[in-house]
Amino acid sequence: MVFLLSSGLLITSFDRVNISVASTAIMKDLQINAGTMGIVFSSFFWAYVLCNIPAGLVTDRFGPRKVYTVCGTLWSLATFFTGVVSSVPGLIAMRLGIGTSEAVIYPITIKTLNEKFESAQRGIVMGLCMAGTRVGLATTPLIIAWVINGWGWRNSFYFSAIISIMWVALWAITYPTLTSEKEAQSSSNKFQLTIIKKLITKRNTWAIVCIKFLSDYIFYMIITWLPGYLVMVRHFTILQMGVYASLPWVVGMISQPVIGSISDYMIKRDLSRTFARKATIVICQILTGSIVFVDWIESPMVAVWLLIFVVAVESGISAVLWTLPAELADTGDAGTLAGIMNTAGALAGILAPIVTGFIYMATGSFSMAFVIAGAGILLASVCVLFFLGEVKPMSAPVGS
Repeated sequence: MVFLLSSGLLITSFDRVNISVASTAIMKDLQINAGTMGIVFSSFFWAYVLCNIPAGLVTDRFGPRKVYTVCGTLWSLATFFTGVVSSVPGLIAMRLGIGTSEAVIYPITIKTLNEKFESAQRGIVMGLCMAGTRVGLATTPLIIAWVINGWGWRNSFYFSAIISIMWVALWAITYPTLTSEKEAQSSSNKFQLTIIKKLITKRNTWAIVCIKFLSDYIFYMIITWLPGYLVMVRHFTILQMGVYASLPWVVGMISQPVIGSISDYMIKRDLSRTFARKATIVICQILTGSIVFVDWIESPMVAVWLLIFVVAVESGISAVLWTLPAELADTGDAGTLAGIMNTAGALAGILAPIVTGFIYMATGSFSMAFVIAGAGILLASVCVLFFLGEVKPMSAPVGS
């Protein structure tokens, strides 16, 4: 199960990020400026933000196997046709298709985490699953840069689509068909908006929404603009960019399960879930704030090493933050709560690429973009400390 979830996150991150690696080639071929490219990056999230909550409801109602199979087929097709289109509206249309279908990723992952794993396992399990994302982010620059260098940017999307549809077949064939009593109870829940109404009346729901938005702003800024930053500001070649844009995610792949397991270890040592989750997240958020110094560093390699550190600790935030919907949700609600939380992340995904692109157009620098991202992640730590309450199922009595 962990392998299926982790490899799914790997594949979806591959299809999500390949356009960032191809961005400079696309901008040159289609004569697109940085501001317009930022809008193309952002368009993925226009659909993603609208579809996360419906995706959670659909996942809670119909189950992971069917939903992932259908949506995986759709995003594979949209990825393929990204290589066919020759205009900005065409690129945006395909990104909308990928954003719509990939909205199921985290609701499915968190629903499975809630139903198949105990609390003291969830940090390491989520860390391993999320490491799949980092593997995707690490390998995408290397592989896509190699394909672009040899065969052009269009073929990189055809290649991505083939890999995706192969994974969808693997998921459909190997996902376990036996369901537990808890899963059966969950899948019998009616598809109704009362689930959302119940969740949005809870303080902790709004807390994780705020934390997710502020944390994901920095994440999506790095995903979408790191390759372009290395080429346009640090003057790396396409192949050099492929190597150095992958290194931060290689380290993140390692740090994610490690930091998740540290949080689990605290629980196993009889510390409260609240302390274990919140302390881990806050420490990582404070360290991630060091991104504000990246563009002020003269040496390109020192800047890359700082970015590697930033991504490593940001990856720890993600691993532990994603345990919270599983910890806070009641039976049958985990997919929907994950969808609500990830909607906030999608809003950050809309905003970060556009703001960063236009800041670069206006100033010729990424300095202010890094400062904004760093300030946001530090504000997120304040939300964890003072807005997020006890980490327990939200329907549980006080003190339970």
